[in-house]
Amino acid sequence: MIFVAFSDLFLSGNVHVPIVKTLRLLRRILKSLALSHGEQKPHGCISGQTVLVSKKGYVQLVKQSQE
Repeated sequence: MIFVAFSDLFLSGNVHVPIVKTLRLLRRILKSLALSHGEQKPHGCISGQTVLVSKKGYVQLVKQSQE
């Protein structure tokens, strides 16, 4: 499954993401965060680059590597 950064959905000039789809994605992001917090898993910084979204709307949180 191919994921893209959440922020890239809105930076592409050719793609318009409808508000309903955006709200669904935000709800999935919040559910992922709640699950992560419930399992006491650290996730680090949350940004448009650390939230990945598939074409089907699946959300994946990734950790940024600390250099």
